[in-house]
Amino acid sequence: MTPATTLAAALQARLLAHAIDTGRTRASLTTLLTMQAAIEAHAATRPGARQRLSNAIDELVKQEAAETPRSGQLWDHAALPPLPRWVVIIADISGKVPPIDMSTTTWMPIISRWIGTWLRTCKPPTALRAALQQINSWLLEHLGEQPAILAREERSLSIFNDEKTLARIEPSSIFAPGRLKPQDLAYERPVAPLRAARLAAAGDLLIVENQATFDSAWRALRQSRGPFAAIAFGNGWEAAQAEPVIALADHLQLRATPERIVYAGDLDIDGLDIPQTLAANLNALGFPEPQPFHAAYSTMLDPSRDRTGKRNAPVPEELARQAVKWLQDDQRDRAHRLLVNGQRVAQEVLDRNWWATTEL
Repeated sequence: MTPATTLAAALQARLLAHAIDTGRTRASLTTLLTMQAAIEAHAATRPGARQRLSNAIDELVKQEAAETPRSGQLWDHAALPPLPRWVVIIADISGKVPPIDMSTTTWMPIISRWIGTWLRTCKPPTALRAALQQINSWLLEHLGEQPAILAREERSLSIFNDEKTLARIEPSSIFAPGRLKPQDLAYERPVAPLRAARLAAAGDLLIVENQATFDSAWRALRQSRGPFAAIAFGNGWEAAQAEPVIALADHLQLRATPERIVYAGDLDIDGLDIPQTLAANLNALGFPEPQPFHAAYSTMLDPSRDRTGKRNAPVPEELARQAVKWLQDDQRDRAHRLLVNGQRVAQEVLDRNWWATTEL
């Protein structure tokens, strides 16, 4: 399932940038959906995206980081769950510096070519103008040099004496297409690593959706690793993002990038959507798609398995067909029947004994 905290934190950061960039603390539903699409990429088009956005907004409200309309008439009821037509981000964006005359500054060429248009069309508030001046001052200080590439927060500290400023303004209009890029300031965004265990110097990469399965799998596979060089804990939708998956080979110091990525998750809508979203994101970057872990899904779809546990709402026929198309041919019909009957299989049925005794 989607960790709401992941989307909520990213959404809060973009809402803060929106407030700094525009001077307005209210963001429309269209803005929220656009932000979700930028954060989740392909995942934002998958079933469950609306529910994830609702969960993230609820979390921000509970944290007293945002407010939603009290009147039900100000909510969008076109689909379930209902979503607010706007939210107000709770933040102090008052300028802490006096108004700035941008015409008195000597601007670096990579800024001077667009700053006039930026001032006229974006009408940036004082805080964002001040940030751009500080960036320009840093660039002037290093004119003719090639500063070493640093992590974003490290570069932010050197420019602003505040390690978090760059992350706050990165979604703003300063970094819109055609303006500044991370390369201009010699920094890279940190890639949040997936929790992973190295089993060998080379081989396939196995990703599992849930923490307990990861724990049992790596303990068992230490003794008999099968074809795998490493196993990663996907933490639900975090695994749908391509960058952390691609970075695993370097993080674990594998001899070579795994030629094959194998995935196993819950047999429900989210569990089947995650690897398909990861496949789309990997394809967009020129990397091979993950493959379903056939042995795992065969066990989960064993017709003798007890289906009397937790039930979900029945999945519509067409939606179920789309969800199971990622599985191999001999597993699709059984998985389809499972979904349309409102059943699911948690991958925790692949317990430690299964990982230790199954031929992989």
